Amino acid sequence: MVPLRCLANESMSVMQLQLPRRRYARQVTLFENNSYVRLLNLLLQMELGCIELYQTCSTELNNYRLLDIIDCHRLQAKSLVNLIISNRGIPEHKGFAFSSELSLMASRIGRRLPHTLARRTSVASCLQLEKSLRRRYRQALAIAPYRDRIELNAHILSTRQHINHLQTRDEQDSSTIEPS
Repeated sequence: MVPLRCLANESMSVMQLQLPRRRYARQVTLFENNSYVRLLNLLLQMELGCIELYQTCSTELNNYRLLDIIDCHRLQAKSLVNLIISNRGIPEHKGFAFSSELSLMASRIGRRLPHTLARRTSVASCLQLEKSLRRRYRQALAIAPYRDRIELNAHILSTRQHINHLQTRDEQDSSTIEPS
């Protein structure tokens, strides 16, 4: 600040004004260490893991409407990328999400089993990943800024629909395979 002095005529007092030297442009910072952005990146990795898991399970679960679920997860992944960028983060497409890796491993082991057990293993691993995804979305919703909550709620509803769809299809298939 540069002081500016001026004299008042009547009172002979000195007034001091301070003017800014120069204006600074605001610096943009990336919030890589922000817990919300880290959670969004974890959700992105889990969504990508869901896509890979459903593509792996598509041979055992051919009548489960998996293409619609895969497309929904792709849209949710794109939405998460936009949320991460809007919160000044960097999307991490390649990473490790333990729950999706574990589900993929269970699905690959299940493919070596007889058809009924392979289908059961695939459905169980898809359900487990969807439930852990829903749990993470709820955690993100608790710390999300207000502007992101509507979109995260839509993701939670979509994940809930996937869980309900997989459970009802599994119950229908179980009732037709097992004799009463």
